[in-house]
Amino acid sequence: MKLLKKSLYLFFAILLVTALNSHSNIAFAQTYSVVNDLEEPTSPNLVHTESIYKGNEMKETVTLSKLTMDKNEILTLTLPFNFKDGEYIEINKDENDNFVNSANIYNKEGTSIGIISFEKNNDIQLQSHGDDAIELKIKSDEQMLDITYLVASYNYEDYFHSSSWIDRDSLISLSVNPKPLLWESGILERTSIRNDSWQKVLDKHQEDSQFYNENGMKDQYYCHFDFAKGNKVPWNIEPSRPDVGYILTVLNACNP
Repeated sequence: MKLLKKSLYLFFAILLVTALNSHSNIAFAQTYSVVNDLEEPTSPNLVHTESIYKGNEMKETVTLSKLTMDKNEILTLTLPFNFKDGEYIEINKDENDNFVNSANIYNKEGTSIGIISFEKNNDIQLQSHGDDAIELKIKSDEQMLDITYLVASYNYEDYFHSSSWIDRDSLISLSVNPKPLLWESGILERTSIRNDSWQKVLDKHQEDSQFYNENGMKDQYYCHFDFAKGNKVPWNIEPSRPDVGYILTVLNACNP
């Protein structure tokens, strides 16, 4: 009997330790932020930096000044990160394969875990600086100018009130209720948020039995993100609709 009690005590102790470790890992995954890996920006043109932190996001404005009076002088800024587990940065492109002023940060499995978004300014050009830094080159007639950018890690609850499968007009539909974060990004380029929020939809629903036709559903989601915004909610995306590409999806009012 004593041996049985000892065995039971040992069994429950192992269960308790396992539960605590699992909880710790979950908590880490929920609280991890790419902001923690962000290092100070560097530039020979850097004059001043002003940072505002809010949860797992940081909005920063840097003031840059030319070193000469040459109006053709190119201003530069490097934004480095201290990644520790195989994370990397990928600059985003538009539908015409042109680079835009935003990037996503991915973990080593290729899952988006963070966003970097700069002003919508054609004079700002982003370049990769290895896997762990972004370099900006800025053309400007001004001797001194400000550049604003956002670095953040968002979770599902930041983007959505809810999402669930419904029967709509005899079609199985993923009905997504978005939050204003998805369209209230102000002056900042939004592709990184579009990519990252779709990743959160995948994380939640990709293993559901109703989920298939990922490319077609992604184009429907992107179309709603780009055009429906908060004017038409919820966003309903159906896996049974054909995968016709983004442009034809848009021409068919997001539901080809």
